[in-house]
Order: sequence, then C-alpha cells, then structure tokens
Amino acid sequence: MKFFCESQNLPTFVVIGAGASYGDDQLFQGDSYWRPPMDGQFLQFLLNFDNRLGKGPHKAVLKTAKMEFGTVSGLGLETLFNRLVAKKQFAEDLGEASLRQSESERLARMKTRVEVEIEALVSTIVSVYARFSREAEDVLRTPAVNTSHHIPLVTRLTRLDTVLSFNYDTIIDSCIKALKPDLIAKGQFPYGASHQDQVWIPRVQGWRPGGFRLLKAHGSVNFRVHKNKKFKNTIEVLPPSMENIRPLIVAPAFEKNVFQNALGRIWRRAALQLDVAKAVVVLGYSCPPADYRAAALLGTSLGAKVEPLSLVVVVNPSEADRSRIIGLIGRRINADTKVFELESFEKFENFLLEDERGYRLD
Repeated sequence: MKFFCESQNLPTFVVIGAGASYGDDQLFQGDSYWRPPMDGQFLQFLLNFDNRLGKGPHKAVLKTAKMEFGTVSGLGLETLFNRLVAKKQFAEDLGEASLRQSESERLARMKTRVEVEIEALVSTIVSVYARFSREAEDVLRTPAVNTSHHIPLVTRLTRLDTVLSFNYDTIIDSCIKALKPDLIAKGQFPYGASHQDQVWIPRVQGWRPGGFRLLKAHGSVNFRVHKNKKFKNTIEVLPPSMENIRPLIVAPAFEKNVFQNALGRIWRRAALQLDVAKAVVVLGYSCPPADYRAAALLGTSLGAKVEPLSLVVVVNPSEADRSRIIGLIGRRINADTKVFELESFEKFENFLLEDERGYRLD
C-alpha cells in the first residue's frame, strides 16, 4: 500500500476484525439492513428478529440458550458455544470412565443431543452471516455507493499486500471484486487455499509471496471443504447466496481448531506473509483471549531474522485494545517505526486520503 508518510509502496499486512464489518456505519444505513452482533448480543438479536428469520434452527438455539442460562439477554455466542462444547466433552469423558452400561448409554444420548444443539448453533451462525453478506453485497453493487470505509482501503491494495480477516462475512471480498478485479488472477479469488493457488517459493532471503492474498483465518460463509478427495485439504469457493450448504467456519468457542482442513494452510501463509511485510494495519480487531492463536501469530516470526516494520496503524475505539495489539507486534517495532493509533474509521479514512503535506488528526 502507498502511505503519505512513505516514499514508496510498502508490502502491507492488513488485519480485519469484527469491528471493521459491524462498525461500518456508512455502509449499513436505514432499517432495511441488519447488522447481527458478532458476539455479545447475538442471542438477543435472534429473539428480536425471530419473525424475519422465519422457520429455521435459530428457534432450537433460543430454546437451548433458555434451558442452559434461563435467559438470552446479554448472552454471547462464545459463552453458549463453550457451555455446549464442555457438556459434550464431559459426557464423552465420563462415558468412557463409566463402569455401568446404563450410565454409558445415558451419557452417549446426552452427547448426541448436545451435538445436535451445536449443529443448530453453527447452522444459525451461517444463515445469519450469509444474509448479512448478501445485503452488504447488494449495497456495494449500487453504482452510487461510495460510503464504506472498506472502499478507501481496498482501492489502495496492491499485489504486494495481504489481508487477514477473522470475519465470516464477505464484505471485504465483495469490495475487492468490485473495485480491484486486477487482484483476482485468472478468475480465482486469492484465498490462499485452493488447489489452483500459487505456491510459496523459498529463497535465501526468506519467502517470496505469489501475489495478493485475502486470508480468512476463521473460514467464511462461502467456503466449504472441496468435495474432490484429491483436494481434501483445499477449499471450494461458493457464492454466499447458495442455500443448504455447510460452510467451513471455525466455531466461536474458546478452543478454536484453526488447523483443520485447508485453514491450516491459510494460517501458515499468514505467518509467512507477515514476516515479509513492511507495514501492519489492524482494523477493528481486539485479539480477545479466545483468539490466543492469533496472538501467537502476531507475536511470532518464522524467519531467522525479520526486519523492523516501517509503519504500524491500529484502528480501534478502545485504547486498551490498541495497546494490546501494539504490544503483540512490539518485537518488530523500533525507534524508526511510525506508529499511528486511530480511534475511529473516519480518522482512518482521513489517514488514507492524506497527502504529502502530513497527517492531521483534526
């Protein structure tokens, strides 16, 4: 990306979190578009939009939540998911240790029931965020739309850059397809895990990336494991509008299995690409405790020697979150690194639009 405070394009590693999608107030305006909370009020959202959601697994999810916690108010995705995963593991472990067949059978039924509840929750997440993605894509297809904070970011992306997204939605994907089609080689979107994807080529100085990548570390509503067994460790990309599919996403539990299937390749690419980056931009991502693997990624280098970053930009309304992110990548920050902490996407847009006269906060 080209920044006003640098004389040349810098290979940039952009990290996108939930705040980048959910906080895009300019893109989502009016009552016709919904923005489901990424965690804290998700169950309350399901209850409020019960009629609009119609028939579906969300009704079973609400019933499970009320049985487990007595209420859905303030209940987040991760809290419910962790409870169900813990119950499943408990039933499995205790069933193996049980000496009575009747106990083992009862625990096996409990495990099966919880697995059904987990499946309903995953299906609900996929359905809600697929609709979220479709509505965003409809907005972005409107010729007059130029009000998303994703747009000034995407228009500045080059083949030297990498975007790492922790979101299930396809807002950033849609922006790239609409505004920077030159980053999509031969019709194959550069997700970094398809069997047709370019490979990494080692060299003495490190690794040479094969062009721009959009790496979706927690999966996506348009991903599924490739049906061809020959490509079992790659992803197949589908339109987010397709119904009745089981996408490849990482469930919002504390213990995230991010190395399953093709996602392991995505995480490896992210680590290698971060090593060669000269700038890091973090948008709306706070790296919560459950994302400890992401913390390890940001704070770890695979190379024997990694040069300090020229530029770091962290966009987050929380000072504590900004400090946490800067601390994670601190080993690559020295006295010459330019560090910008921005409290809003509006200031980030001004930052990107600024010219050589210098950055102004006001």
